[in-house]
Amino acid sequence: MEDEIKELTVSKDIVIKHRISSVWGTAKNIMNEVETALNKSGKGVGYAGKMVTAELIENAIKYGSHSEAERGILFCMNFKNNKIVIEVSNRINNQDDYDNLVEHIDIINATDDIKGLYVDRLRVRMENQQKKTQLGLYRIAYEGEFNLAHEYENNVVTVIATREV
Repeated sequence: MEDEIKELTVSKDIVIKHRISSVWGTAKNIMNEVETALNKSGKGVGYAGKMVTAELIENAIKYGSHSEAERGILFCMNFKNNKIVIEVSNRINNQDDYDNLVEHIDIINATDDIKGLYVDRLRVRMENQQKKTQLGLYRIAYEGEFNLAHEYENNVVTVIATREV
């Protein structure tokens, strides 16, 4: 199932798509591919794209449902007209995990102080290693300067990270 869909187009626009199984090693290859492609754009966003890719795929692996019949994780990155859009979709069967995701994205989107929220999440993470802090979402918003959104349909959640450059 790994890399069932693979598309890389580098011209004026950049498009990368993968359908992957929940294999941790696969994420590293995709992260490097995104970083290389975005570095070619000359916009200085390669590291940020790599980090966002890592965080979103990690969440999909940790919280998603990954049976062979469910077709794994769909990753898509588009860079067009100075806008990066990274989307990761996966099946989710645990309502609590979905509710937690939505709660944190809503908190991030409602703040004017993303740095303060990020520091608070770091503190919570240091104090309680077991708690689902969703630190990666805060990192995407603060360090990566990406906006976050989500979609949900037929038990498939898609997390969408966008950034204008």
